[in-house]
Amino acid sequence: MAAKVIGIDPGMSTGWAYTSESGPVIAGTWNLKGSDDHELIVLFRNMCELIDKVAPDILCYEEPVARGMAARSLNRQMGIIILACEVCAVAHYPVNPGTLKKHATGRGNATKEEMSEALWGKGGYRADDHNAVDAHWLADYARNVVLPEMGIDE
Repeated sequence: MAAKVIGIDPGMSTGWAYTSESGPVIAGTWNLKGSDDHELIVLFRNMCELIDKVAPDILCYEEPVARGMAARSLNRQMGIIILACEVCAVAHYPVNPGTLKKHATGRGNATKEEMSEALWGKGGYRADDHNAVDAHWLADYARNVVLPEMGIDE
């Protein structure tokens, strides 16, 4: 059976992607801005619902590389992502943005447009939001790099 993976690109518009049983990647975003609840509660709830729905073998998330208030917000989100994985007993793995870009395009300093173009070229996938594009690549990284390194081949 094919391993199930989730990719999470944190931010106020958090990208998510997962592989379904039949293989295609399902992706989207959660807009955490302006929610009635605190954004961290919304993120935790969304993470737990997605993990419950997918029952993944592993979840990869992008590490933050930001400064100032953005770094504080992303670090809090990292805590929630890790907490949700721990509570739901899911293996999790951080991925550096440069590593993800190199995986997707061959260059560690690729632009958002290049990441999207590479996704289109990989299999005709199109995403409207760069966060969903990154989440797709995180799921791909989990499947093609992390799982084989763990000795889990499909």
